[in-house]
Amino acid sequence: METSGTWHLFTGEYPPACGGVADYTHRLATALATSGADVRVWTTTEEALPHSSVWINRVGPNWTLRALFQLDGELERHPGPRRILIEYVPSNFGGRSVNMIFTIWVWWRSRIRRDRVGVMFHEFALPRTNGWTRARLAGSIHRAMAFLLIRASRNIWVSTPINGERVARRQLPGASPPRWTPIPSNLPVEPIAPDALRDLRAAAAGTSRYVVGHFGTYTGHTVGILNAILPRLLVAVPDCTALLFGRQSREFAGRLLADHPDLRERLRAFGQLPADRLSQHLQTCDIAIQPYIDGVTSRRTTAMAALAHGLAVVTNSGPTTEPIWMESGAVEILGIAAEPAAYVAAIARLLRNPADRVRVAEAGRRLYDDKFDIRHTMRALADAVAEGY
Repeated sequence: METSGTWHLFTGEYPPACGGVADYTHRLATALATSGADVRVWTTTEEALPHSSVWINRVGPNWTLRALFQLDGELERHPGPRRILIEYVPSNFGGRSVNMIFTIWVWWRSRIRRDRVGVMFHEFALPRTNGWTRARLAGSIHRAMAFLLIRASRNIWVSTPINGERVARRQLPGASPPRWTPIPSNLPVEPIAPDALRDLRAAAAGTSRYVVGHFGTYTGHTVGILNAILPRLLVAVPDCTALLFGRQSREFAGRLLADHPDLRERLRAFGQLPADRLSQHLQTCDIAIQPYIDGVTSRRTTAMAALAHGLAVVTNSGPTTEPIWMESGAVEILGIAAEPAAYVAAIARLLRNPADRVRVAEAGRRLYDDKFDIRHTMRALADAVAEGY
């Protein structure tokens, strides 16, 4: 797969900043550099994580007009036409998420300076709402921003098919359709010997027969549903321990245990672990509980991490859930408005039926390998390069 040459990656997030797009861009930049490309990341993240093979370039704050003029000068030092790939989320490019100046500038770089622009739409726009609220106004501006990016782009990738439909409706007749390029896990699998894994599991969960885990950020809808699921589950399955991973997991566990102090020995939170330790801890789990307000989709990096690590995943569908989740059997998927009792019943059944649990886990690992692994992202970029990107 040929992905050499110079790549200019534009992103509003990059490690040590937290977020799925930050981790995704870091992993993509590393993969491109490993393939022999000259990779230049342009970001507003302060003290962006250095990498021996990736050039990190600081853009002025908030992608303002002044910052973009400075960026113009930096880009002109590189021979044209420059290959630009934008990791796009509206809220990541300043202007309190409505930075039309940035998208006009991108259009100018494409049409006037003749740079080869590509966009990865991680998100498209805020959903439409009733009434003249700020959210509705912002959503309308987001659609105008997306329109400009679409018209400026030679290549477009989308994290979900529904974003592909939104893009396609705004393209000119005959334009190359957007390509669905699912988000891979941002957490590489760290090998661990069986004996070491057994010891790690014992240290984390004691003598519990079963271990369930959740990986996330513990905000919004997820907090409410986990508050309802975990106490019920630990009562229904007395020989089970729950492990919580990710930012704010310790704060969440503290609040939950204040209401349920009897669960203190069977609920543990680890906070934000280094990637290698997090990977090994995930492998101690039998099941990952991953509820999402809008349903599981191919842009949910926490679900991808669980699949890549061979866990049976219990999750829910939603308005943006792709058919592949139901068709593949790769997850135990509940309805859009699944009650906590339904989660508890599904998890308990899988825990007590190893054959079913292994079947779901193996189907998930196959789906991840067949559709979501980062090599598919690299192949999509190589195809674009072969076509002149």
